[in-house]
Amino acid sequence: MRFRSLALALVLAIGGVGHAMAATAFSNDFSAGIGPSEYVYGAFSTGNGSVGTQGPYDNNALGAYGFTANLQGYTQATLTYNYDVGTEPCCDYFRVYAAANPLMLMDSTLIASYSGNQAGTASIDISKYASNATAVLFRFTSDGSVTGKGVSISGLSVSGGMGAGVPAPIAGAGLPLLAGLGLAWVRRRRAARAA
Repeated sequence: MRFRSLALALVLAIGGVGHAMAATAFSNDFSAGIGPSEYVYGAFSTGNGSVGTQGPYDNNALGAYGFTANLQGYTQATLTYNYDVGTEPCCDYFRVYAAANPLMLMDSTLIASYSGNQAGTASIDISKYASNATAVLFRFTSDGSVTGKGVSISGLSVSGGMGAGVPAPIAGAGLPLLAGLGLAWVRRRRAARAA
Protein backbone atom coordinates (compact mmCIF):
# COMPACT_ATOMS: atom_id res chain seq x y z
CA MET A 1 0.00 0.00 0.00
CA ARG A 2 2.86 2.37 0.83
CA PHE A 3 4.42 1.68 -2.58
CA ARG A 4 1.18 2.66 -4.33
CA SER A 5 1.07 5.94 -2.39
CA LEU A 6 4.67 6.66 -3.32
CA ALA A 7 4.03 5.81 -6.98
CA LEU A 8 0.98 8.09 -7.05
CA ALA A 9 2.97 10.93 -5.46
CA LEU A 10 5.76 10.49 -8.01
CA VAL A 11 3.33 10.50 -10.94
CA LEU A 12 1.69 13.67 -9.63
CA ALA A 13 5.07 15.34 -9.04
CA ILE A 14 6.27 14.48 -12.55
CA GLY A 15 3.07 15.68 -14.14
CA GLY A 16 1.15 12.57 -14.96
CA VAL A 17 2.80 9.70 -16.80
CA GLY A 18 0.47 7.90 -19.16
CA HIS A 19 -1.15 10.87 -20.88
CA ALA A 20 0.20 12.74 -23.87
CA MET A 21 1.39 16.15 -22.73
CA ALA A 22 1.18 19.24 -24.93
CA ALA A 23 4.31 21.34 -25.26
CA THR A 24 5.84 24.03 -27.43
CA ALA A 25 9.24 22.89 -28.64
CA PHE A 26 10.15 26.01 -30.63
CA SER A 27 8.71 29.43 -31.36
CA ASN A 28 9.79 32.78 -32.75
CA ASP A 29 7.76 35.93 -33.38
CA PHE A 30 10.91 37.53 -34.90
CA SER A 31 10.51 40.69 -32.81
CA ALA A 32 14.03 40.16 -31.42
CA GLY A 33 15.64 38.62 -34.50
CA ILE A 34 16.79 35.02 -34.44
CA GLY A 35 18.32 32.72 -31.84
CA PRO A 36 21.34 30.38 -31.78
CA SER A 37 19.50 27.43 -33.39
CA GLU A 38 18.38 29.57 -36.36
CA TYR A 39 19.99 31.16 -39.42
CA VAL A 40 19.12 33.46 -42.32
CA TYR A 41 20.88 33.50 -45.68
CA GLY A 42 21.04 35.62 -48.82
CA ALA A 43 17.97 37.71 -49.64
CA PHE A 44 16.32 36.97 -46.26
CA SER A 45 16.47 39.08 -43.12
CA THR A 46 14.32 39.73 -40.05
CA GLY A 47 12.25 42.85 -39.43
CA ASN A 48 8.74 44.00 -38.55
CA GLY A 49 8.02 40.74 -36.72
CA SER A 50 8.79 38.51 -39.70
CA VAL A 51 11.57 36.82 -41.66
CA GLY A 52 11.80 36.87 -45.45
CA THR A 53 12.69 39.21 -48.30
CA GLN A 54 11.30 42.22 -46.37
CA GLY A 55 9.83 43.70 -49.55
CA PRO A 56 10.33 43.35 -53.31
CA TYR A 57 13.11 40.99 -54.34
CA ASP A 58 15.68 40.97 -57.15
CA ASN A 59 16.02 38.67 -60.13
CA ASN A 60 18.01 35.49 -59.43
CA ALA A 61 17.42 35.90 -55.69
CA LEU A 62 18.11 33.16 -53.18
CA GLY A 63 17.05 33.46 -49.56
CA ALA A 64 16.69 31.01 -46.72
CA TYR A 65 15.69 30.77 -43.08
CA GLY A 66 16.21 27.60 -41.08
CA PHE A 67 16.07 26.30 -37.54
CA THR A 68 16.48 23.14 -35.51
CA ALA A 69 14.17 22.03 -32.70
CA ASN A 70 14.54 19.28 -30.13
CA LEU A 71 11.52 17.02 -30.66
CA GLN A 72 12.94 13.96 -28.93
CA GLY A 73 10.13 12.13 -27.15
CA TYR A 74 7.39 13.82 -29.18
CA THR A 75 4.82 11.49 -30.71
CA GLN A 76 3.08 14.34 -32.52
CA ALA A 77 4.51 17.65 -33.76
CA THR A 78 2.95 20.47 -35.78
CA LEU A 79 4.76 23.30 -37.58
CA THR A 80 2.60 26.44 -37.64
CA TYR A 81 3.37 29.79 -39.30
CA ASN A 82 1.75 32.73 -41.04
CA TYR A 83 2.87 33.32 -44.62
CA ASP A 84 2.55 36.18 -47.10
CA VAL A 85 3.77 35.38 -50.61
CA GLY A 86 3.84 37.64 -53.68
CA THR A 87 5.96 36.10 -56.44
CA GLU A 88 5.95 35.46 -60.17
CA PRO A 89 3.53 32.47 -60.29
CA CYS A 90 5.37 30.37 -62.84
CA CYS A 91 8.95 30.74 -61.84
CA ASP A 92 9.64 32.10 -58.33
CA TYR A 93 9.06 29.70 -55.44
CA PHE A 94 8.89 29.76 -51.66
CA ARG A 95 9.31 26.21 -50.35
CA VAL A 96 9.44 24.55 -46.94
CA TYR A 97 11.50 21.44 -46.18
CA ALA A 98 11.89 19.19 -43.12
CA ALA A 99 14.44 16.59 -42.05
CA ALA A 100 15.14 14.54 -38.93
CA ASN A 101 18.73 15.83 -38.91
CA PRO A 102 20.20 19.19 -40.02
CA LEU A 103 23.04 17.34 -41.75
CA MET A 104 20.45 15.67 -43.98
CA LEU A 105 18.83 18.84 -45.35
CA MET A 106 20.11 17.96 -48.82
CA ASP A 107 17.88 14.86 -48.61
CA SER A 108 15.02 16.65 -46.86
CA THR A 109 11.35 16.36 -47.76
CA LEU A 110 9.35 19.15 -49.38
CA ILE A 111 6.39 19.81 -47.04
CA ALA A 112 4.94 23.02 -48.56
CA SER A 113 5.35 25.16 -51.68
CA TYR A 114 4.00 28.61 -52.55
CA SER A 115 4.10 30.89 -55.59
CA GLY A 116 1.93 33.68 -56.95
CA ASN A 117 -0.09 35.70 -54.44
CA GLN A 118 -0.99 33.73 -51.32
CA ALA A 119 -1.39 34.54 -47.64
CA GLY A 120 -2.64 32.56 -44.69
CA THR A 121 -1.71 30.30 -41.81
CA ALA A 122 -0.10 26.92 -42.39
CA SER A 123 -0.31 24.01 -39.98
CA ILE A 124 1.80 21.05 -41.09
CA ASP A 125 2.30 17.70 -39.35
CA ILE A 126 6.06 17.09 -38.98
CA SER A 127 5.78 14.17 -36.53
CA LYS A 128 7.71 11.77 -38.76
CA TYR A 129 10.78 14.07 -38.54
CA ALA A 130 10.82 14.18 -34.73
CA SER A 131 14.36 13.81 -33.35
CA ASN A 132 16.69 15.63 -31.00
CA ALA A 133 17.60 17.98 -33.89
CA THR A 134 14.64 18.25 -36.26
CA ALA A 135 15.54 20.68 -39.06
CA VAL A 136 13.13 22.95 -40.95
CA LEU A 137 14.20 25.09 -43.92
CA PHE A 138 12.24 27.88 -45.64
CA ARG A 139 13.84 28.56 -49.05
CA PHE A 140 13.06 31.17 -51.70
CA THR A 141 14.36 31.25 -55.29
CA SER A 142 13.58 33.56 -58.20
CA ASP A 143 14.43 33.35 -61.88
CA GLY A 144 15.98 36.03 -64.08
CA SER A 145 12.89 37.98 -65.15
CA VAL A 146 9.68 39.18 -63.42
CA THR A 147 9.78 39.88 -59.67
CA GLY A 148 7.11 40.41 -57.01
CA LYS A 149 6.35 41.96 -53.63
CA GLY A 150 8.30 39.27 -51.75
CA VAL A 151 7.80 36.54 -49.18
CA SER A 152 7.66 36.48 -45.39
CA ILE A 153 6.71 34.28 -42.47
CA SER A 154 5.70 35.26 -38.94
CA GLY A 155 4.24 33.68 -35.82
CA LEU A 156 6.35 30.54 -36.18
CA SER A 157 5.97 27.65 -33.72
CA VAL A 158 6.45 23.92 -33.39
CA SER A 159 4.21 22.30 -30.81
CA GLY A 160 2.88 18.88 -30.12
CA GLY A 161 2.45 16.08 -27.68
CA MET A 162 4.89 13.93 -25.82
CA GLY A 163 3.85 10.31 -25.80
CA ALA A 164 2.19 8.36 -23.06
CA GLY A 165 4.75 7.25 -20.54
CA VAL A 166 7.22 9.96 -21.53
CA PRO A 167 7.26 12.51 -18.72
CA ALA A 168 7.82 16.16 -19.46
CA PRO A 169 11.12 17.53 -18.19
CA ILE A 170 10.95 18.00 -14.43
CA ALA A 171 11.19 21.61 -13.34
CA GLY A 172 13.83 22.41 -10.74
CA ALA A 173 11.16 23.14 -8.14
CA GLY A 174 9.91 19.54 -8.29
CA LEU A 175 13.29 17.97 -7.55
CA PRO A 176 13.28 18.62 -3.78
CA LEU A 177 9.82 17.05 -3.58
CA LEU A 178 10.98 13.94 -5.45
CA ALA A 179 14.14 13.70 -3.36
CA GLY A 180 12.13 14.05 -0.14
CA LEU A 181 9.65 11.37 -1.20
CA GLY A 182 12.47 9.05 -2.18
CA LEU A 183 14.34 9.52 1.12
CA ALA A 184 11.18 9.03 3.16
CA TRP A 185 10.46 5.80 1.31
CA VAL A 186 14.03 4.51 1.85
CA ARG A 187 13.85 5.34 5.59
CA ARG A 188 10.51 3.57 5.98
CA ARG A 189 11.79 0.55 4.07
CA ARG A 190 14.90 0.32 6.28
CA ALA A 191 12.82 0.70 9.44
CA ALA A 192 10.47 -2.08 8.31
CA ARG A 193 13.41 -4.41 7.62
CA ALA A 194 14.99 -3.63 11.01
CA ALA A 195 11.77 -4.46 12.87
